[in-house]
Amino acid sequence: MSNKVKPTIVAPSAGGVLQAAAAAEAGRRKQEGASRLAGAAAGQGEAAEPTGVAVFRPGRRPPVALLTVLDDGANDGEVVRLRDARTVVGREDADVRIPHDPLISSKHLEIVRRAEGNSWRWAVRDLGSRNGTFFRVSRCRVRNQFEFLMGSCRYRLNVPNETVSDADADREDAGTQGWAAVSLESLAKASAPHLVRFEGDAEVASYPLGEEMVIGSDPAKSQITVDDPLLNSEHARLIRQPNGMWRIEDLRSRNGTWMRIEQSAVERGCQFQLGEQRFLLKVN
Repeated sequence: MSNKVKPTIVAPSAGGVLQAAAAAEAGRRKQEGASRLAGAAAGQGEAAEPTGVAVFRPGRRPPVALLTVLDDGANDGEVVRLRDARTVVGREDADVRIPHDPLISSKHLEIVRRAEGNSWRWAVRDLGSRNGTFFRVSRCRVRNQFEFLMGSCRYRLNVPNETVSDADADREDAGTQGWAAVSLESLAKASAPHLVRFEGDAEVASYPLGEEMVIGSDPAKSQITVDDPLLNSEHARLIRQPNGMWRIEDLRSRNGTWMRIEQSAVERGCQFQLGEQRFLLKVN
């Protein structure tokens, strides 16, 4: 199923990573300004910048995006300046290489810049990788077979009775299966919404879903409890909406909720994960 959705990506006001990057950039500019003023006072530098004068920025060429390959467990890391219209990230045959992570495909994703009117637009697109691209989200609509990461595990939403998409409805064989003997008990279980937890490629647990379920590590606070040190006591909430669709909301967790998405436009910035490597992308 194509996972083309419009999630609420964690922006500079959440998650802490983008805040740290913005604070570092502000500190650098402040220090540079102080150095210029000190030089001017000593007769060695530029004159003080007049108030009300805009800072120079390019008007004809595209701006430079910043991709940070985050250090393990940190909010900063190696910064790569993206000047090309297309940048590929992957394990081997890529512009930005992460050679030591076997879960990353050779060409895993691309970051693309396109002109749109008088401005520039950025997008991130998975290149058919085996293990997917996961974006950190604060809230996101989810459907049958959508996958997300929380803590050390991967989860998949199974909603067998969800209405098929228009594209699937046009197919003559949509939903066609061979004859088989099915018990009432197994039929009821198969048709009920449930959440499946994976460790690696192995399915390790299945949880039936109610109208609203909190996922976390504390059985006193969560309806779906997982013994995982990387989960908050109340990590995320999965909600069935009145129209039958589902929504997942991160509950300000420390390690975040990461949704598998094939592609996403980037307005200001986003965080995404390939294999076990996390990235921060910041655009103007």
